[in-house]
Amino acid sequence: MNGAALLYNLLLAERYEELQFDTINAPVQYYRERLEGWQEERSLLGERLAGWDRADFWRVITRQNPHVAAGSRRFIDNWLDLAMMTDDIARSVRSREFIAAREASHKRSQARLRNDKLLALWQGSSGAGELVFRWPQIQRILGDIHDGLERDDA
Repeated sequence: MNGAALLYNLLLAERYEELQFDTINAPVQYYRERLEGWQEERSLLGERLAGWDRADFWRVITRQNPHVAAGSRRFIDNWLDLAMMTDDIARSVRSREFIAAREASHKRSQARLRNDKLLALWQGSSGAGELVFRWPQIQRILGDIHDGLERDDA
């Protein structure tokens, strides 16, 4: 899903530079490079993704959270299909249109790709970080437990 966020930010960056906004330095170059790195990682996972049982994934997810919106599920499934079959996601017209349409339907008048005033306020990143699911906090807790078990107080 990080690729979707990176492509969205690339689209924002391109529009940002097209409108000659200049608060953020070279955002297009930055997001092109990030997407290239993401594509290399995706390529390394290609076989694992191809054999991934997505139906089982959704069964697990809906057991944990039965309230996943149908639109979110469709978006994720469609993005995964695009990401797995597209060699150059940054240049893929279909992928670009897909991401732009998602923003338009989800944010309506607040969509930055259509609202230049909001785009001018863009800070250079909209959800472009990888999803970490609170891993830094868990890592710290596990480290504390490990350190406690290692103490030689006994």
